[in-house]
Amino acid sequence: WLGWLVPRISPVVFVADAKIDRRDLVWAALTVGFENIIGELAGGMSAWIETGRPTSQIPIVEDAGSRTVVDVRQTSEYDSGHRPDAIHLELGAVAESEGELPEDDLLVHCGHGERAMTGASLLARSGHPNVAVFKGVPQSLGRLVTEK
Repeated sequence: WLGWLVPRISPVVFVADAKIDRRDLVWAALTVGFENIIGELAGGMSAWIETGRPTSQIPIVEDAGSRTVVDVRQTSEYDSGHRPDAIHLELGAVAESEGELPEDDLLVHCGHGERAMTGASLLARSGHPNVAVFKGVPQSLGRLVTEK
């Protein structure tokens, strides 16, 4: 399933398998600022590719390495424990963050990976050339600190 979601101005495509409840997808999209849902693409990825539209992939990695870590969780999640050097940018603000992040290799993470992939896709689309998604929970990134 591919759903077109428009955060403010730019369209974004989400891909989900048949097991995903569309109501849950819409609810999740609305909670992170994707408010203008304009439809569904019949035929899935195959139909997209057959029309000659571009595709791209974002790597999923298990190690932050020397990448700049971008934490796209909500403030309450971030405050409960985050990597000390992480840049906090809630997912709903990623589309509006152009120019705010370094041009370094970026590693995007959240609590489970779904928001991280959305954030990474938005960053890649806005011109960040080396974006990856962290595979794992925040605790896997190493020592975490909390905000009081």
